[in-house]
Amino acid sequence: MARGLLSEVPRKNLWQPAEFAGRPAPDRLQGFLAKASCDADELRDRVRAYAVTALAADDAVPIADETGDIEKGTKTAGAQRQYAGTAGRIENARVSVHPLYGSSRSRTLIDRELHLGRPWVGTTAEHE
Repeated sequence: MARGLLSEVPRKNLWQPAEFAGRPAPDRLQGFLAKASCDADELRDRVRAYAVTALAADDAVPIADETGDIEKGTKTAGAQRQYAGTAGRIENARVSVHPLYGSSRSRTLIDRELHLGRPWVGTTAEHE
């Protein structure tokens, strides 16, 4: 599965990674994904602990990387008219901030979460 996801296969639904891995159909991958359980917070904590240990150096620092992705449609979560640094102007975009940990050895993401603006989550007390 991982080889298929990391491959140069242009589409990444279950058929392409399964075929890349030498499987005739994605049945085994579908079964694995349907039955697998994962605690996303625990996984994040483990990855963060591993990254901090593996990249430990005297020059290590936390990094906040802001990225603005231009969006053409209106259905992408978080997309709205806002300033996007990648475009240098106000555009229909999704702006995200990625917390990383970096040193002279390398850098890696250490957290994950999508934060949505008021247009997406609402403004009433029910949405608070």
